[in-house]
Amino acid sequence: MTTVALIVGSVLGTALDVAEQLQEALVAEGYTVILEDEPQDIPNANVLLFCTSTTGRGHFPNALVPLVNGIEAGHIAVTGRLYGLIALGDSRYPTFCGAGRHLDDVLTQQGAIRIGERLELDASGSEYPDEEALAWLPKWLAALDAA
Repeated sequence: MTTVALIVGSVLGTALDVAEQLQEALVAEGYTVILEDEPQDIPNANVLLFCTSTTGRGHFPNALVPLVNGIEAGHIAVTGRLYGLIALGDSRYPTFCGAGRHLDDVLTQQGAIRIGERLELDASGSEYPDEEALAWLPKWLAALDAA
């Protein structure tokens, strides 16, 4: 059975809401899910699924900063790990999805392997980001199965 670590960085709760909806859908599909909304390390899981909002000028939510710094510095190993990424932002700002885009770059530079396309959710364009994420999930799971 595949275990998915759902790693969340949220400020106002939207990313956490999206992650909780994804958790329910993944469990319904038979996956074991570890939800981490204040991650200090990478959980022991077959696959990582990150869901992060962007704050300020493209920064990570505070709860995600230590983990990202550890990955970027090479103290937290992600080499060869499969991952997916959901980035939340607001396209009215030049730093739209900046944290998610930066995290994607960091993970790739450190040897992690992205599965499927990164999903970018726009607060200006959608009232229901959880529905967009749930619509994206089957495509991501198909890419995961193919990997």
